[in-house]
Amino acid sequence: MADQPKHKFEENIENHLAKIVVDDEYQKAKAARQYEMATFESILDKFECKHTEKNYEWMSDIEYPHMASIMITDASGWANQYFQTRDFVEVKLEGSNPDDKKKCSSAKKCINQTLNNRNIFHYQKYIRGRTINALHGQVYALCWWEQKYKEEITGYKSRIEEIPEIPGMNREVQEPIIDENIMVDRFNYEIIDPRNVFSDNKYVYSPQEKDWITIRSEISYDTLESKKDERGYINLELAKKLYEGTYQETDTAKETYNERESSKNTEKPVMKYLDHLLRFGKIWSVVKREDEDGFPIETVPGYDEFGKVKEKAVLIESIMEFVYRGTNRVLIRFQPTPYRDTKGNPYKPILRGLCYIHPTKDVGLSSGRYLSEIQTAISDHFNMGADRVKLATLPTLIGREDAVIDNTTLYFEPQHIMQVPGDPDSILKEFKIQDNIDGTIQMIGMLDNSGQRLEGVYPTT
Repeated sequence: MADQPKHKFEENIENHLAKIVVDDEYQKAKAARQYEMATFESILDKFECKHTEKNYEWMSDIEYPHMASIMITDASGWANQYFQTRDFVEVKLEGSNPDDKKKCSSAKKCINQTLNNRNIFHYQKYIRGRTINALHGQVYALCWWEQKYKEEITGYKSRIEEIPEIPGMNREVQEPIIDENIMVDRFNYEIIDPRNVFSDNKYVYSPQEKDWITIRSEISYDTLESKKDERGYINLELAKKLYEGTYQETDTAKETYNERESSKNTEKPVMKYLDHLLRFGKIWSVVKREDEDGFPIETVPGYDEFGKVKEKAVLIESIMEFVYRGTNRVLIRFQPTPYRDTKGNPYKPILRGLCYIHPTKDVGLSSGRYLSEIQTAISDHFNMGADRVKLATLPTLIGREDAVIDNTTLYFEPQHIMQVPGDPDSILKEFKIQDNIDGTIQMIGMLDNSGQRLEGVYPTT
């Protein structure tokens, strides 16, 4: 019988961490923001012109593209304003030393060259982030530094060695000089779908003030293996067992890119994925090793097997990662954060942008929320008017009961003759409906102007 994979820490301790991160923080935050996410998805439907929210429903079912026209006009303005040149940022000179100006110039050049790297996809990410911000009220971005090296032979050096077969005789040997060639060494970032960001609702002015932030994504086992050394992954043999068996769609897929879509993942995919939780925040830890500056570089959980905090434990800004499938979860990372500013203060590598600042809600306010009700009202009135025009355009007949029962000739067709007993004018006639929708048109115009005035955007497209 094969040996069972062992846990990096005690199983009870890892289970306690899972209860904190997965059961308490993640699941409760997920449940608490259901209304917020339902509102965001409703706004997203309006942006895509999906007529899913309505107060009037009959024959016509059209989503009037009021919000879409404003958002598209906004997006073109963002692109024209920000991408007219390749200089995306300016650096403020605050120092008075002779070298400060050179440092500012170097920093500006470095940042702009990084953002101009086509492999970062800065244009798409910027427009995506601004759109999410406008629709939802806030947007999160996860930042990191990526490095890739490749060993290459850069030359040869000579050395003298004795020939083993001929004692006393030497020979010259060429040894290759192997250096690490830098393939990738750059800053990068990713815009996060707001449905994959979880935290508490405490009002803060910066994500750095949050007690914890958890980002959900999907991850394959191949990715875990390839990033094992870089991220210090643990318990991979335990995680591997979660990938086995029949493939199940992840919560990430079901609640984001596959929600309301007909396309689903295949039953036997080449790559299997699990839900992945990346948590930034403080956790009770015991320091095992520090660097030369006294910052922790190796820690272990500061809880005993009963979930109580140990005496030597301290709160340390840390990174934890879990993978889960259903109710099964595995801790795959536990380490102190390596991210520190120039003064040694730890920070979360997360950015947050707000559309409008709300006085009491941390999520902020958005153009999408302001335009949502106006969009619904416009679509309702538009469909009312469309139904009225349809009724007035398509002929409707009114007649005596004995003339219409079991009469198969009562339909409209070119050169077709309807047959009725007796005088047709007294038995059957057209029921005329007036198509005066002036009031509806005026209401739509007023609402449309209100939305444009609210946003200060008058679409020209």
